[in-house]
Amino acid sequence: MYKDSNERTQDYLANFEENEVIKKLVGKTAPVIVDVGANIGQTVQKVKGIWPNSTVHSIEPMREQYETLDRKTRHYTGVKTYNVALGGYNGPRTFYVSEHQNMLSGFYELNPDSKDSVALNSPEPAHDNFLNQSEIIVDCLTLDTWAEENNVTEIDLLKMDAQGAEPDILRGGRGILQNTRVVITELMFYDLYKKKNSFYEIESTLIPLGFELFDIGHVSKNPVTGRTDWVDVIYVK
Repeated sequence: MYKDSNERTQDYLANFEENEVIKKLVGKTAPVIVDVGANIGQTVQKVKGIWPNSTVHSIEPMREQYETLDRKTRHYTGVKTYNVALGGYNGPRTFYVSEHQNMLSGFYELNPDSKDSVALNSPEPAHDNFLNQSEIIVDCLTLDTWAEENNVTEIDLLKMDAQGAEPDILRGGRGILQNTRVVITELMFYDLYKKKNSFYEIESTLIPLGFELFDIGHVSKNPVTGRTDWVDVIYVK
């Protein structure tokens, strides 16, 4: 018997490693992986290290990042790249590009009144341009439309990092999610953007489709307010 929960957690850390857990959940040697918000290919490199024979669909809406993604992943077998955004509907959509850090770019504007943003509540000069965003128009598809257009009929692992657009992507993918095994997504609770998310927003789509929460992975704690800003969560069918 364990003395307390801390002892249980230490035993967990000694016996489990994130990549091995995900590998076991996926359960295939050549899975189909969809990487939404691929940036410049970080996830491709990771999953190809786990599953060399996988098929990876990497989706990145920003042109400059997409070109880097495409160039860096050409040497892999079974990697396809797409310069498109996924969201809740099909058609052109405004996309806000952050001048401070491209990974903050997305469908939602940064919040000038944020109380949770360490950058906005810090006097450091490096954060002076934090709120600077430019607008571009991107082609947007629902996950179901994208899957149909690219003959993707099942997904073993869906990974999403879309700066708050994850609930919209899931709502637009109810068809293909019926044939999806594992979903890994970032979930943001803080007020960095003008839109915040919650567990309800993703679970209202996932739970009726037979998914359940398996794990809360990375937890980002706010050093100023003490709250949890965002988490990485794993849902399994």
